[in-house]
Amino acid sequence: MAVPPLIKGPEAMLLYSGSPAAFKAHQSTLKHLGASTYLGADFGLAALYDLALLGAMWSALTGFYHAVALAGTEKIGAVAFAPIAAQWLNGMVASLPEEAREIDEGQDRSRVSTLAVNAAAIGHLVDASRARGIAVDVPGPIKARIDRGVAGGDGSLSLASLVELIRQPSS
Repeated sequence: MAVPPLIKGPEAMLLYSGSPAAFKAHQSTLKHLGASTYLGADFGLAALYDLALLGAMWSALTGFYHAVALAGTEKIGAVAFAPIAAQWLNGMVASLPEEAREIDEGQDRSRVSTLAVNAAAIGHLVDASRARGIAVDVPGPIKARIDRGVAGGDGSLSLASLVELIRQPSS
């Protein structure tokens, strides 16, 4: 989970899975490459985490790029926008443990950030993007999933309930 220049630094995240004995035997050497995390005996876990983390990265970055394009329609430069986006996103990242708990425990009722509330917000984002002449390829699929949940009667569920909608392939 690191580009080559980061290897050997603390920013390098290296994921391992497979033989616990092999990892333990070489852990003292591996730590010199970066932050090593052993995920378990199933040899495929490191690859699965890799893909899942890349999915999160690409989604976050394309969301940021869409936001920059939208802000740019009012001549707001990416450099001016980035610190505000980073502040907002850092707050979102801080909420991940609570989101994860909610997902794992199935406590997806919300009085604040429901699918219905988010359907209105993302609908506004898509409409504003179209009105300003930029593509909606980034928020469009998310809007479709949220709309599907609301249409299916799940509008009162929290945004975290999107996990279940994502687990269901589109028909």
